[in-house]
Amino acid sequence: MNAKKKNNNMRITGVLAVVILIAGIALGGLIFRSPAPDTDSQDHDEEVQNSNSEWTCSMHPQIRRDEPGQCPICAMDLIPVETMNNLDETADPGVVRMTESAMKLAEIQTTTVKRGIPEVNLHLKGKIAADER
Repeated sequence: MNAKKKNNNMRITGVLAVVILIAGIALGGLIFRSPAPDTDSQDHDEEVQNSNSEWTCSMHPQIRRDEPGQCPICAMDLIPVETMNNLDETADPGVVRMTESAMKLAEIQTTTVKRGIPEVNLHLKGKIAADER
């Protein structure tokens, strides 16, 4: 009778282990699955590719081509150059120019500069020792 009970306990333990394994795989698939592709960004990429006539390498911006292809230096695929038609090219060279999509991607926020005394509280912990040279 004792051997039968031990065999039954082993069978229950085995079934329980299989159920936990399947549940873990399913939960891992839900947590680590790749998100569905964003169709809006794909449509935008196609529009950018259709509207641009200049292509460049992301690692070597000095490389400019009239059609897509590969960079002659590193063999990476060329990407379309986004032109900013509405910006004045004679503007201050210290100004950072970005397209609306680049600003959204970089999450840029601006604020007005105000004249005043800066307030900074700096708390440091440490030990002071005399330099007895």
